Amino acid sequence: MKKNGCADLKIALGVMPAFMGMQTLFIMNPAIAGMAELFPHIPYSTILLLSTMPLVVSVPITILCGSLVGSRFRYRTMTILGFLLLIVSGAIPYFLQDFYVILFSRAIFGIGIGIATPLGNALVAQFWKGEKAARMQGAGTVLMNLSGVFFQLLSGVVCAVNPRLVWPLHLILLVPFIFALVFLPEPDSADRSASKAPKQTRPLKPVVYIESISFGVIFMFYYTMLLNMSTILTEEHIGNSATAGTILSMYTIGGILSGLVFSRLYKAAGRFTIPICFVIWIAGMAAACWSASVPVLIVATGLTGLAKFLLWPAIISDFSKIMPPSDIARATGWYLAWMAFGGFMASFLIGAVFRITGNPDPRLPLRIGLAAMVLLCGLWTAILLLSGRKKQTPASAENSTGE
Repeated sequence: MKKNGCADLKIALGVMPAFMGMQTLFIMNPAIAGMAELFPHIPYSTILLLSTMPLVVSVPITILCGSLVGSRFRYRTMTILGFLLLIVSGAIPYFLQDFYVILFSRAIFGIGIGIATPLGNALVAQFWKGEKAARMQGAGTVLMNLSGVFFQLLSGVVCAVNPRLVWPLHLILLVPFIFALVFLPEPDSADRSASKAPKQTRPLKPVVYIESISFGVIFMFYYTMLLNMSTILTEEHIGNSATAGTILSMYTIGGILSGLVFSRLYKAAGRFTIPICFVIWIAGMAAACWSASVPVLIVATGLTGLAKFLLWPAIISDFSKIMPPSDIARATGWYLAWMAFGGFMASFLIGAVFRITGNPDPRLPLRIGLAAMVLLCGLWTAILLLSGRKKQTPASAENSTGE
């Protein structure tokens, strides 16, 4: 598809909003403590489902949408449908009183998240190629993280006034929805017909499933920090929902920073990139476990966001070394699915910790999670380094023989 400058800008104005949809998932996190006060008869672990329910619902929808969009369903249609689901199911709980009806609306919201998740990258791949596509993917990632910062900061402010205002806050998505409605064209039919061609699918490498599941488990232990932050601040009288929104927004600020430093880090550290990410992640988590200082919590959340968003492309880059490019999309889908499932299971982990220990301290799940993360990350690093050493042994032997 050849485009002049004006047409290219118009398409970009239609495509870029697709990167913003998934970030609305984080609007709920600063409101958790407020929701617990609004529904005092509902167990805290069930309140957490308001944040985590969309994650688990989005997993099969993301996989299905990624497989069918462009062949069975039009890109433009799915983009508009995704935004409508997010706007309506996100805002309608303002008019609802029954907690479980609200929870059902969050499940519908998860369908919207599942549709929105793969669309930004897929649309860029349809409209641009080569270096231009890379630049647009980068711009989309930056916009995604910036919108996440904005959504969480705004959520914290409105929740400090009234937690119920978190629901109409979702109407802010009307802005990117209108941009997509006005500017987003459907990609050429040739692109869609190409996607209909039958493909032979081969089994993915076992390492894809092992690393994806491992990351999902590690992310489950970490996500307790994001879920419990607003409760920690209010119960320990450190801050309110607005403070929580500011702290949690640092997670996506870390994501923005990761995009600026990843290529340099990966080039310099190579196979040591993943262990370095683990060290940064654990350091940030440890600071969040014990600090009662808002500035330290801001830095801690930023470090964990930096590490998580550095780890993501590092793992995908490792996948690209052991499998053909045609399999990377499926491998990434498994990785994202287990990350989402880990986030969903975090609410059950928090509930289980409270029930088993009888200790309502909101920091306790974080500390247990930190210990588990140290163990799992250490095991992953040991396996990674040992496997790397084995791969280098023949070359090392050859070099020593040559000398």
